[in-house]
Amino acid sequence: MAFSEFEDMYGSIETVFFPNVYEKYSRIIEENKVMEVRGKINLKENEKPKILIETIKEMNFMFIKLMLKLILIKNTF
Repeated sequence: MAFSEFEDMYGSIETVFFPNVYEKYSRIIEENKVMEVRGKINLKENEKPKILIETIKEMNFMFIKLMLKLILIKNTF
């Protein structure tokens, strides 16, 4: 099992990789890389929420540029 922390513009969250998932995606995991993470939220009393990672995708640079433009346009209204 592996643990990491992912962050975006709004905050960060701890993530958990079970061995089979980590083995599948470890080659694409890099610090400061934009990724799409999917999984289940683990909510336990007296603990911070965690994402139990199921899949990870590298984000395409052109898609990231488009999303940033949309955010900028949205924030101008």
